[in-house]
Amino acid sequence: MRALQAGHIGRMLTSTLVVAGIGGLVWGVSAAFATRPPASVGWTAYELPARPGATPLPLDASTSTSSATATARGTPPRAAASAASTASAPAPVDAAQREAFAARCVQPLRERDYAAALRQCASYLDHPGLGGAAHAAMAAAYSAPGRVDLQASARHAEAAAALGDARGKFMAAVHMLAGQTTQPFALDQVHTWLTDAASASVPHAAQLLSRVQESVSCRSAPAFTLLDAPVFCLFRGELQQRLRERGMTPADLTADAAWSDLWQPGGALAGASVAQVDYDREPEDELLRPARLVYRFEPAVAAQRLPQLLQALQRKYGAPHGGRLSAAPGASARWELAGGVELRLSTAADGRLDIEYRHAQRWAARLQHLAQAERAQELARIMQDQAAL
Repeated sequence: MRALQAGHIGRMLTSTLVVAGIGGLVWGVSAAFATRPPASVGWTAYELPARPGATPLPLDASTSTSSATATARGTPPRAAASAASTASAPAPVDAAQREAFAARCVQPLRERDYAAALRQCASYLDHPGLGGAAHAAMAAAYSAPGRVDLQASARHAEAAAALGDARGKFMAAVHMLAGQTTQPFALDQVHTWLTDAASASVPHAAQLLSRVQESVSCRSAPAFTLLDAPVFCLFRGELQQRLRERGMTPADLTADAAWSDLWQPGGALAGASVAQVDYDREPEDELLRPARLVYRFEPAVAAQRLPQLLQALQRKYGAPHGGRLSAAPGASARWELAGGVELRLSTAADGRLDIEYRHAQRWAARLQHLAQAERAQELARIMQDQAAL
């Protein structure tokens, strides 16, 4: 399960650059899940090779919104990306330049020669008309199996977005939703990027835009809040930012073993040793959405904190709706909260104490989706073994 996140980064980022429709997931489970990046993008951005009948986007497709101000390898500031709405359009590209770019930059990517793609695309980063497309191609290459560097992918996606490249805007939005961006999370920026990408017919952009709009509707009148936020309406990148603002520090944000992030709670909840966020990943869009948040207390402090926490929870949520909590191992109390959220305060056999907030429907979906991913990974391993035997 270690690399259940690697593939959907590459799959989404690669399909946006060539095709005009969903399909052609090219990495496959075994190749896609071979490394350890953190979380979530989905689909391919370059179909390899292009699906018969697919309509390619122009190689220099942009929303005609930016000047070539972002540096090739630096982290473009948010202001540069925002300036895309007012800056001049990229310089025109003639047919010969377009063909040369396709041969030198795009074709190696389609052929999965990522080293050549990165090397040859880099020569176009300062091109006045193709710089955005080159950054977008390199963002896809850095998300490919065996070469995953999500920080580099995010930097190039943001640079492409700042240069007005529509696919770059899509990829920058995906990285921000997944918590891999180099910039602070901003839902309005994500919405703008995806709107521009959808207007340019970038594959999957309209679908993700609808997910953003669903999230906006969810938080407009949230049924349940935690940490002063509608946590189960948020995207991973947004929730990470919220936890940091509450004084938590990352312990493990790879979200690889089972779609989970670990945090050190700090002063957010006295005595807690860890806060764990478990995510579901819908196969349709492959974005990570919070399904459960757990605070854990080690045995040394659990006995002291148990009556204090129970009192605080009863004052906030009323008497438990089920169970009966005591210091005995395995005891638990349960609350049924608004929005389909279940709250449990429970003691483990080893004396640990957990406070668990679970979105019941999403948690059930998570278990199903994890099982599907594990079966697919196992099938891929068997097929790989068969090829060698």
